[in-house]
Amino acid sequence: MQRQDEQLTPNFTLFELTKTNNKDWKEKNRDLSDEQVGKIKTLAGFMELIRALLNAPVNVHSGYRCPGLNGATIGSSQTSQHPLCEACDFDAEGQTPEQSFDILSKYVPFLKIGQMILETRLGVPWIHISMAGNRPIEKQGQVFKIRTL
Repeated sequence: MQRQDEQLTPNFTLFELTKTNNKDWKEKNRDLSDEQVGKIKTLAGFMELIRALLNAPVNVHSGYRCPGLNGATIGSSQTSQHPLCEACDFDAEGQTPEQSFDILSKYVPFLKIGQMILETRLGVPWIHISMAGNRPIEKQGQVFKIRTL
């Protein structure tokens, strides 16, 4: 069902966590079930915590991605948590992604994360973070950096 925008938490909206620059997938990416909206609300709550830990507003690059959009996204994994409403790519205002990554790294033992990755593609860095969600326990809490050309 095509959704209207709504405020999910004090600082995040549904459209913010479902946005895409891929105009071919924009409408389909907002065709959400009630269950998906509930999961995106949980993601928004998680991102509120990240925002508080960074003490800075967060700029969402990508939150939920429908399977087709995820498949069309360069560098995305088949096991990505974006289609599960469990991941967000972002940067924080007034901080480099490297600075945000260093701050959040201190809290990883206390956060229930799937992964936190400092990604850099074509010289542009951002942070990918996911909730533990359905990830196998041995793959939770992963923290690393990836650079691709």
